[in-house]
Formats: sequence, C-alpha cells, structure tokens
Amino acid sequence: MASKIKIKVKALAERAAVASKLRRLAIARKSFRLRQVAGRRLGRPARSCGVNLVAYIRAEMGLGQAARGMAAALEAARIPFGIVNFERGNLSAQTNLAWRHREVERPDYDVTLVCVNPDNGDNLRATVSNSLLGNRYVIGNWFWELPELPDEWVKEFALLDEVWAGSRFIQDAVALKSPVPVVRIPPVVEAARGESLPRGFFGLPERRFLFLCVCDTMSVLERKNPLGAVRAFKRAFGADDARVGLVVKFNNTGFASAELEQVREEVRSLANIYTLERVLSREEMAGLLDASDCVVSLHRSEGFGLVPAEAMLLGKPVMLTDWSGNTDYMTPDNSIGIGYELVSLGRDYGPYKAHQFWAEPDLEQAAHWMRRLVSGATAEGLGPRTPAPHTGGRRRRPRAQVRDALPRPRAVEGDGAEGTGLGDGDV
Repeated sequence: MASKIKIKVKALAERAAVASKLRRLAIARKSFRLRQVAGRRLGRPARSCGVNLVAYIRAEMGLGQAARGMAAALEAARIPFGIVNFERGNLSAQTNLAWRHREVERPDYDVTLVCVNPDNGDNLRATVSNSLLGNRYVIGNWFWELPELPDEWVKEFALLDEVWAGSRFIQDAVALKSPVPVVRIPPVVEAARGESLPRGFFGLPERRFLFLCVCDTMSVLERKNPLGAVRAFKRAFGADDARVGLVVKFNNTGFASAELEQVREEVRSLANIYTLERVLSREEMAGLLDASDCVVSLHRSEGFGLVPAEAMLLGKPVMLTDWSGNTDYMTPDNSIGIGYELVSLGRDYGPYKAHQFWAEPDLEQAAHWMRRLVSGATAEGLGPRTPAPHTGGRRRRPRAQVRDALPRPRAVEGDGAEGTGLGDGDV
C-alpha cells in the first residue's frame, strides 16, 4: 500500500514539475516577444534574423554529417547563419573543414540551433556563451536510437523552446517526455558522387559483387551490429567464393571494444571479407559508396540511417533491418527490409539501458537476399529513389523544411502566435 502511495505521489510531482516548466517556458516566450517589440518601438536595433548553428561541424561522425547537412540547407534557403564549431567532449576525429569558412566566434542572430545531443549538455553549457543559449529562440536537433529517451536527458529541455527530430521514431521517443514541441525535420541526404576512385585505392578487388557495411565504434557496435552482417555473409557464401566480398568500414577504431575485437577475430582467416579502419574524407567515403554494389545495415536500432539513404540516392540496392528510424524512407519497392524479432537488451550497452528493447534481425533472410542479389535477381521494383519525408502527397526540399520550421519575426510580434509548435504534417 505504501509503495502505491509513493508511486502516485511521484507521478503527481512529475506532472506538477512539467506543468511548472511549461508555464515558465510560456512566460519566457512572451517575454522574448515583448522585448523584441519594445526594442523596436524604442528604436533599438533588433537582432538580425538568422541562425546561430552550434554543432560538431568538423567531426567525422554521423552527428557531424547531419550538422553539415543542416548548414547546407540553411545556405540553400538563403537564411543568414554563423557556425560555432563545438568539440569539447567529442572524441571523434575533427578533420572535416568543409564549413570552416562559415565559422565565427560570436554570431548574433535571433535563433540558436544546437546540433549537440543532451549527453554532452554539461560541456555545452560550460563552453557556449550564455547569450547564445539564453536570450534567443533555442532549438535542439537531437538524434536517438531507442523507443525511450534516457531520463538523464530530460533536464536539457530547460534550455530549449523546441526540438527537431530526424525521424518519426526519434520524434515519438522525444515527445513522450518533452514539455516543448517536437518537430520532425529529416536530415539532409547528399548524393554527391566521389572521385570515381578505383577499388584498388581502398585495397579492394575488382570484378566482385561487394557488400558494404559502415559503422562507427563510438555509436555502440552492438547496436550497429556489424557482426550480424558478417555472419549473414558467411551463411550466404563460402570463404573461397571469389564472386563476392563484404567490406566492413569502421570509424574511430581507436576506441577498443569487445564487439570490435570479435569482428576482427571472426573475419581474420576469410579471404573475401575486408575491413577498412582508417579515417576517410567525405570525398573518399562517397567514392567507397560508389565502388560498392550493395549497402547492408543489419542494425538493431537506428535513429535515421544516413549511409543507406545516401546509397539509395546513388542508385545502390540497400538491405536494412525493417525497424526504427530508417523505415521513414523505406518501402517494399525501394529497399530490402529484413525481418526481425524485438528483444530486451538484457544489460546496459553504453547509454542504452537493459530494460529497453531493440530488433534482432533475421540473418537467414539476409543471407537469402545476399544470394539473390549476387545471382542477378533483385527485389521486385528495386531501384534508386530519393528518400523524403511524407508531406501529405508533396515532397519538400530540405531548405524549404528548415526555412519554414524556423520561427518567423511576424509570428513573434503577435499577441498569441507561436510561430513554432509545428505538427508532423507541417514538415
């Protein structure tokens, strides 16, 4: 009886805390609008309309690529912006300088877009100036890979006026605990071809059907599941089958893990499985995609899945676990969806807690499709397609999605217009 009372009291306290936060956010937004209106009436110069983009803009990782895509969308939409390169607490290689020309020390626009996940929130607040995170309209662009958002992330909502989620899967997870609007803004998928690099540049053989599996050791390899791709390939083909090859591309291999060592051990004596562990430039990575015949991602869960989406834009067949964020751009006609069984994690894997669940892909089905692709058969209607969010029968370019999702000065001036809080149908 006492435990039930405690649960009820805790639930009431949580609801009260959320209600209090919503009231504070409403007051803050109204204050923000009133300050802007008062400033204009007094002749004070208003902050320029634009975006302060705080991001891992140089990082060789998925979040870095997503941030660079956001910069490309802002530029294409002709939205003024400045970039604050954020590196503290990020152990990935910081070698991508594609947007260095837009980096500034003190941007002063009226909207701040933070492309940093909440797990690095302490470093964010310690490094980025209060003015960028305080007296602005602040949007968090978050990525997450399981159905439930970590409780540790909840405190980061206090910084934000809204959250942008890269997929419906992420949107649903965030919305369950969010006191602010959660808007689905898919990441930019760029289809730039590489330098037409020969396979020999990567140490790969010609005249073989090459499957490609790409994963980052810092993204928790148990989730990315390269071992699943290796074992499906081994079920499909013999070790001496010279018609085929599997390329496993690792990023950030300086961070040892049991799963990485297990993959290395499993492929050590196999002549038709190749591992690439060096850092590739964006152009080289595009070249590797172009040199491959099929991208395989037998992941257990994914927030969005940029690499398979990029491969689809290049016209490559893709084979993915048919669950989580990547289902936003998958259909039976444009990709090979692999069946799965939802299972409990059973133990903690980094930020992914034991009580959550993810998908265990069907390796036998994956092996079957590998054999079919190599033998020349393809899934019915399989072909290139541009992944795009569902927009009520319309497709909208990333620049339009970003431009229309940003708060507008006209809405800020009104007495009750939010200018945000867009639902899924609005993006």
